[in-house]
Amino acid sequence: FEHCTIVRLFNFQFFVYFQALIFVLHSFRMSSMRSVIGLLAALVAVVGVSSALDPANDDCPSATLIDSLPATVRVNTTAARHSKNRPLACSRLLKDVWFRLPDVPAGTPLRVSASRRDGGEYNFPVTFAIYRDCAESTKPIACTLGRDVVLIAPGGNLWVRAGSRSSTDMFGIAQVVIEPLTDNQPCTTTSALDDEPDTQSVFADLTPAEINSVREYLLNQPEYELTPYETAYSDLAIASNYIVMIERATVPKAATLAHLDQGGAAPARKAQVLIYFGALETPVVRYFEVGPLPLVAGETTVVDVTRAGGIEYYKRVVDDLEYDLMDTIIDTESSKLQTLMEESYGGYFYHGCDDKCLDWSDTTPRGYSAGERLTWLWFFYNVEGKFVQPVGLEILFNHTGLDTSKWGIAKIIYNYQMYLSVDALAEAYANNQLNKTTLAAADLSWSAFEQRVDETRAPRPNVDKLGSRLYEPNGKRFTISGNRIDYMGWQMDMSWARHVGLFLFDVKFLGERIFYELGVTEASALYSGYSAMQAWTWYTDTAWGMGTSMYSMRIGYDCPHTGVLHDVVIDTPSGPKTWPDAVCIFEQGNNYAQRRHYEADGDSYSWYSSTPSHSLVIRTMAAVYNYDYVLDYIFYLSGLVEVRAAASGFLQACYYNDAYAVQESLYSMKLREQMSGALHDHVFGIKVTRRCEQYLTLASITSSASRRRAVVNNI
Repeated sequence: FEHCTIVRLFNFQFFVYFQALIFVLHSFRMSSMRSVIGLLAALVAVVGVSSALDPANDDCPSATLIDSLPATVRVNTTAARHSKNRPLACSRLLKDVWFRLPDVPAGTPLRVSASRRDGGEYNFPVTFAIYRDCAESTKPIACTLGRDVVLIAPGGNLWVRAGSRSSTDMFGIAQVVIEPLTDNQPCTTTSALDDEPDTQSVFADLTPAEINSVREYLLNQPEYELTPYETAYSDLAIASNYIVMIERATVPKAATLAHLDQGGAAPARKAQVLIYFGALETPVVRYFEVGPLPLVAGETTVVDVTRAGGIEYYKRVVDDLEYDLMDTIIDTESSKLQTLMEESYGGYFYHGCDDKCLDWSDTTPRGYSAGERLTWLWFFYNVEGKFVQPVGLEILFNHTGLDTSKWGIAKIIYNYQMYLSVDALAEAYANNQLNKTTLAAADLSWSAFEQRVDETRAPRPNVDKLGSRLYEPNGKRFTISGNRIDYMGWQMDMSWARHVGLFLFDVKFLGERIFYELGVTEASALYSGYSAMQAWTWYTDTAWGMGTSMYSMRIGYDCPHTGVLHDVVIDTPSGPKTWPDAVCIFEQGNNYAQRRHYEADGDSYSWYSSTPSHSLVIRTMAAVYNYDYVLDYIFYLSGLVEVRAAASGFLQACYYNDAYAVQESLYSMKLREQMSGALHDHVFGIKVTRRCEQYLTLASITSSASRRRAVVNNI
């Protein structure tokens, strides 16, 4: 079963043997003749499958045979199953199917792609890999993540593997297209654009090996009394000392410029480590620099770079350990409201729920006075699009200090009515001493991301035709080497930080440094509302980890078909992890002339000249809870740089009751029954660092065409 079988639903051989055992056990309940037939059937099943999975069977009979090209193959929905998760191609896959092409002539240019059977664009992250042999140890000769694969056939037999990292049944609507390319078709190269650079950039992120070495070193230093995060988490021991994050330490600017511009020594490469010291008599948060890297015995230094006195512990970012402790208390307290929830919310509840579940989320700030840690929570239906499904139940949770026995619910609001304890609310509800609400929960699918057809309107014309695509007639005009990007006179280094995501360093145009540093440092959202939770809310999204919220993008949807997807490595409390396809890089035509002029004297033509405009886009998408921020860094051939932010995702909706329409109308607008949208603002902070004072033109983030001039000083 290690060879390319279509069916990989756990261990398939074990599955067949298990079925045979069922035959045997069941035979004892049947007549003697049926028993013999059952045993024979079981043996035939085992022998047949063992033969199909025989490692010596080089023909891979379970791969679909492609005997002529071009070929469009409808993928059998039941054929694609969960794979054994082996990293045969560009990444680990959850599902895959195989195709065999016999005797392909050498030199044949081939393209492998996926499409929907109904002609629409494909909406799943497909991985293709091409092999000369289907054995597990064989390396692919070509592969791609989330886009078409193009190669020149080496001759002989080829095996095509189509797979997905999606856990959904991606093959239910799919077909795989294998076709030879003709002279007039674009042939975008899929050769490695992401080779490792010859020399490591001073801005290169830490490797998993470097992160692990720093974590191991600090865990073995007795003076810090560190507990492995896994141990603290499993024990829910919040009063522990543990490492929260390890990433590249910021290198000194002066030393870096001396290295880049004057050939000086490269600054020492170090790690920045964030540690929660919860076990101290006075808990504190501290940052350390550890290095130089790689770590060498006797040469490693650990320097506390935190401000004097450290960061007060109540200001720390909430992590999974604290969330689990909070949820344990919320779950216990919500059991007292079982009747209230089921009657008010259409059978949905929280404690011990199965399919009809409520869920909760939290807001910031966590208090307004020094030392306190108070967080407003709000409940909603746990369905797709849950952020627009509030139910009007809000909690002020007190998690001040580290004695969790003193944590609990300080206030609770039900249908705009506030109580100082869960018991008080439960008693008032049981005695009919409050205004009850009954929400319609029969159909909550309206918030789901699914295609809907309005039967009252005629279909849009040409809806069955594919939309336009970007086209690269001669291949890509940018290259990626490690974290370095080069594009038509532009050069820059990519770097990643857990709290903010992508940053660009040493940005040059035609050899001149335009920016030393460029990146979004904060995305803030300020809400208004009549409800306590909405009125309290002021998000600073770096506290939620914008860098860890920049998940995979999809070719053809989040990123054009010509885009190149780039993985990043981010450290988590339990160790470094790879965020696949977190950055998309592509060139685009801007659909207007960079410069043009048409010279005419009346109706007499004199001359005309025009230069097309192109730009390179480096894109990330941060899905911070309900919002999906699209962040583009755009580099034009004219030397112009644009940073563009857009928001998608879901609104953080307000619970709406017509009885409080006057109060809510001051802050929000009713969007549908039981739901309104609150007035709020989004503010983005962008850091731009140069070597000298410079005037820049900054485009307004709003949709207006206004422009403002800002002075950017040397930092």
